[in-house]
Amino acid sequence: PELFDDLPTEIRFVEKALSIKGGTALRQYAIEEFCPAEGITFTALREGMRRLSAQMECMQLDPYGDITNTLLRLSDALAVGSEDERDAFVDYVANTSKNSPGWFQTYTFDHEVNSLVRFLDNTKKIEDGTAGPIEDVSRQLGNEARGLFGFEAKSSFEKEDGSYSVPKKRAMNRPHMVGWLDLLGDEEMTGGLSKKDGEETFESDNWKPVED
Repeated sequence: PELFDDLPTEIRFVEKALSIKGGTALRQYAIEEFCPAEGITFTALREGMRRLSAQMECMQLDPYGDITNTLLRLSDALAVGSEDERDAFVDYVANTSKNSPGWFQTYTFDHEVNSLVRFLDNTKKIEDGTAGPIEDVSRQLGNEARGLFGFEAKSSFEKEDGSYSVPKKRAMNRPHMVGWLDLLGDEEMTGGLSKKDGEETFESDNWKPVED
């Protein structure tokens, strides 16, 4: 009992809440029994549950996925009928309409030849118990294996002119090579890294102390 009492309030609430059926009964217990006994407000309990849920969402899916989903459901049940029930950010993060306030456009671009993205684009489903097509196995092993087998497997999405045709499943009708990253410039892309007289230089090399 002493060790249990040292746990954060929201964790001790979860221990009892898991045995209560129904959202109404859960909120009634929290408001009429748990919060008065703990000397906290119902608002503070809801905040603590949201904080605990957010912390658990940062944990690995295995083995924490189930308990995280349970905490999220408990937190949502406590929020019913309160000012927390409406998520102020839902219009930004859960709205895919171009007219939503938080909408932004993504686009596809030409990944490097040996990048993981191109590798995944070209992987083929291999039946269990088989090695799959020798061309596919060779390509997935990398450039060294290609030379070993004496051929060069070409990506099915590479065009004759060397450009890359993004698979439709990943492209999802998005534009290609819009070039937004190019607008950032060298400073944002490389941190100001440049080469001068064969040596690497940084923006910080030019920093000077502020004189009063």
